Amino acid sequence: MITLIIDKHPVIRKGLTLILKNHFPQDAILAFADLKVLRETFPDLTPDLIILGVGQHPEIDNVDFIHEAENQFPKCAIIVNDQIQDGDMASAYLRAGGSAYISKENEIEEILTCINHVANGQQYVNRSPAKTANTQSIKNGQYNKPDKQPVHLARREFEIANLLTKGFKTSEIARLLGKKPSTISTQKTNIFQKLRVNNVIMLKEMMVANEVLMIDRYSY
Repeated sequence: MITLIIDKHPVIRKGLTLILKNHFPQDAILAFADLKVLRETFPDLTPDLIILGVGQHPEIDNVDFIHEAENQFPKCAIIVNDQIQDGDMASAYLRAGGSAYISKENEIEEILTCINHVANGQQYVNRSPAKTANTQSIKNGQYNKPDKQPVHLARREFEIANLLTKGFKTSEIARLLGKKPSTISTQKTNIFQKLRVNNVIMLKEMMVANEVLMIDRYSY
């Protein structure tokens, strides 16, 4: 079996490589910082398993990252290795095409168990009690968010959020509103942080569920 470790952190790549080589000596284990480096180095490589490291940076759409990996390797199982365990994102990642969801906070045994499940064609969500109240519903293909109080955005923030959910890019929104792209990018980051979301899919879910309300003033 060919296993790829994709993670921007060198220490995590090195550590996972050593662990997997120790427990799966018959497998080929390769590690790269991102998918671009992989394509440039081994353009014809067809892996059986990808352990895809994702982070908590609002400017990076991790779901798109998973779509990219799935499109490049459609027959490959993908284990999402999240920086911090997040039940909301576990559901989104599995819907995006992930085969399993674990956290970098997990013990080694958890990672090995996950790999064995995925190798046998099974989906897997880590068993850590933290933030996994919805694990069973995720496995069943259902996801019910806990009741939340609506979050209020200023009029301009709400306008930008609405455009993002409609598929507009930062540069396009900047042209529409007569602002610099850097200004819109900063505002997008602030919106994501305020709503505690990591990507546009989560933002859209909140908007559709009326969990985001507008207050009648502009933020700039």
